[in-house]
Amino acid sequence: MWSHLARRFLLVGCLAAGGIPQRSSAQSADAPVRVIRDSTGLRLTVGGRPLMINGVNWDYIPIGENYAFALWTQPDAFIKEALEREMSLVRRMGANAIRVYAGIPPRWVRYIYETYGIHTVLNRSTASTSRRPTIRIRACARRSPPR
Repeated sequence: MWSHLARRFLLVGCLAAGGIPQRSSAQSADAPVRVIRDSTGLRLTVGGRPLMINGVNWDYIPIGENYAFALWTQPDAFIKEALEREMSLVRRMGANAIRVYAGIPPRWVRYIYETYGIHTVLNRSTASTSRRPTIRIRACARRSPPR
C-alpha cells in the first residue's frame, strides 16, 4: 500500500533524517534522498538514515473566505503571519510534513522547512491516464530564507 501512495506524491522540500528536524552538523539539506526497496518493502532515506513522514493535509483559507482564496498571492508579511500561526500548530501536534495540493511557490517550501523544520509534500496532479505515476524526491540546496 505504501508504494502505491508514495508514487502519487511529489516530495519537495529539504529533507533531514528524523521527526521534527533538529539539524546537527551531520545532517545536511544536501543529503542524498532515496527510496530504498528491500524484502521489508519501501523506505524513504535521507543521507542513509530512514525518515518517517508524519504529515497532515494543509491549506489556508481565512474565516469569511472560500476555496478561491489564494494565500501565495498575498503580501509577504501576511503570508509569514499566517505561516507562523499555522506551522506552529502543525509542529505542536507532532507533524513533520504538510501535504498541499498545488500553487505553493518553491521559496515558501524552503521558508517553511528552514523556519519550522516542516517538509512539504505536493500532490502531483496529472492529466495522464497512466496507472504507474512516479515519485520525485528532491532536497533543497539553498539554506537561506526567501527574500
